[in-house]
Formats: sequence, structure tokens, C-alpha cells
Amino acid sequence: MGIDEAGRGPIIGPMIVAGVVFEEDLENELIKIGVRDSKRIGQKRREKLFYQILEKAVYVIVRMISPKDVDENNINEIELDTIVRMIIGTCMSLNRCPDKIIIDAVGNPSGGEKYIRAKTGHKNVMMRIAADSNYPVVSAASIVAKVLREWHIERLKKSLGEFGSGYPSDIDTILWLENNKKLAEMLGGIHVRRKWETYKKHVRTYKGPPLIRRSDSETS
Repeated sequence: MGIDEAGRGPIIGPMIVAGVVFEEDLENELIKIGVRDSKRIGQKRREKLFYQILEKAVYVIVRMISPKDVDENNINEIELDTIVRMIIGTCMSLNRCPDKIIIDAVGNPSGGEKYIRAKTGHKNVMMRIAADSNYPVVSAASIVAKVLREWHIERLKKSLGEFGSGYPSDIDTILWLENNKKLAEMLGGIHVRRKWETYKKHVRTYKGPPLIRRSDSETS
């Protein structure tokens, strides 16, 4: 079983955590079809792999962590607790636990690994930095999580308008926050993370120079 998340750092939108279970002899098949860290694959290719992963997986489990949950909890703790519930749920659904569980690092890998072992009773748990790059089963989970988050973001845009990726590094996200301060405050905890410094800076106190889109600056 591989577990990874998408959407840990954005100010807009949820964090998605995905777990994918495969038969052990399918690892080479995942490599063959091109499964790797979702950040290294284009969107169309990710979506194609998403469906291939669903076809080949024994079991897939997904959980959404809302901005409200992120605001009200330590993000590492809530992700770890979500992973614990996912592992327990997987064991119950399959009537057996996966032989091995590999998780992309959450905070301190050693501490996270011990916590999950203690809470689930599963001894063969590995938490590794860059597991999404080094273990195909975790790469598959990263693809599932990222595709589902991207689809969720696209649905949000139909009601909120264009806001880019939702990440603080995205000028379109910052522009949306600047131009929709009242709406952003209303949506705080629903779609927008209030505790993020980006929220405090751009929704409540921003007094800097006018912001422009990348496309505007590139053509000027």
C-alpha cells in the first residue's frame, strides 16, 4: 500500500490524501506504464495514468482534509490521524491488512512511522522522504491524490471564478484574494485557509503595489 497527499501548501482548496493497494508483483507493471511522482508528469498524462491505476489497484481509499480542519489542527497531526484511519479502514474493507505500507514523509519520518505503527498495530510501515519519487506504489497514490484535487479545484472555479492553482506562489491566486477580500473572508474555513500567512497578508492587511497577472507582465 502506498500513501501520499496533494494540496498540503495551498491557501485555497483542500488537501487530498490517497492510499492505493496493489498486488506486490505489479510494481514492475507500474514502472512500465510510466507511473512516477505526479509533480513530474503533465496533467493529461496524469489523468490517463489515474484510470490505469484504478484498473490495476486492489483497493483505493481517498480522504479530503478541509481548510477548516487545517485551520483548527496541526497539519502534520491531522494528516497522520487521517492516514491512521485510512489504514484501519483498508484493513477492514479487505478483511486483511496490506503486507507493507509505504508513506511519503509527514513531518519527521521516524516519529510519523512510530506513531502510525502504534495507532494501527501494523509493524511493516515505512515513512520515507521522497517516497513519491522512489516507490512506484507511492507514486501511484500521489497521482490519484493530485488528479482528484485538480478536478476539485476546477469545480470550485465554476462558482468562485479563476484563482489559479490556489498556491501562495501563484500570482493568479494572490490576485483573486486581493480582488475578492469579502468573499475570501466568508469562505474562510470552507475553501480558504485563514491561518496561512498569505491570508493574513493579502486578505486582511495588504497595502502593497498593484498586482498584475504573469501574462500582463510578460507582454509589457
